[in-house]
Amino acid sequence: MEPIPLFFHPGLEAEGDRFWLEEATARHVAQVLRRGPGQEIRLTDGQGGEAFVRLLESRKAKVEVQIEKRIQHEPPKPKIQLAIGFTRNASRNEWLLEKATELGVQDLIPLDTERSLPGKVRPQRWNQILRSALIQSQQFFLPRLHPWVGLEEALDLTRDTQGRFLAHCLQDRPRTPLLSVLKPGQNTLILIGPEGDFSPREIQVAEDRGLRSVDLGRSRLRTETAALTALSALHLINAREE
Repeated sequence: MEPIPLFFHPGLEAEGDRFWLEEATARHVAQVLRRGPGQEIRLTDGQGGEAFVRLLESRKAKVEVQIEKRIQHEPPKPKIQLAIGFTRNASRNEWLLEKATELGVQDLIPLDTERSLPGKVRPQRWNQILRSALIQSQQFFLPRLHPWVGLEEALDLTRDTQGRFLAHCLQDRPRTPLLSVLKPGQNTLILIGPEGDFSPREIQVAEDRGLRSVDLGRSRLRTETAALTALSALHLINAREE
């Protein structure tokens, strides 16, 4: 049986409600998928809601639907958080946002570090990327995109997370291989530095706050590659427990 396509729609209400899809979604449903009245699609609000809806009217950029069944999913466990010094390269940042979402990150925390390059969070565009990746990976919880924060503020935000790790490349400081310390089912924070890595002072601050320094293998990795390596390891370790 062909899977029922999934789309993003904010603010799903109760069964029986009727409403119009957003224009971009409506165009895709009506013109690309060529769905018409009586056919079904699924919607998610990114907050755990999933709705099976029936098309009532479908014409070009206007599609009216009615909710036939609504499900509220439980938040995924464990909770995965990524705090990262984004680069100045917009396309590399956006690629990371997409892949982090696919791998189940729930919190994305942009870090302002001593070696960070000037940059900015682009909430509207970045959230659109997160939505697209959410749908592509068939999930129901949109990652929370935090404002840009300093290292110590990020550590305050995540102080209740069970497993907290900082990846860096300083050869003269002790590090543990990440795979040897990850625990399946444990809420986990991964800190990834900017181009140029964390400074020795920042590493010391993090370690003093209880974070464990880890390495991600022999190669020196780009910021986004390091993040993807760590998240992939977490994804696979937790998948074994499902």
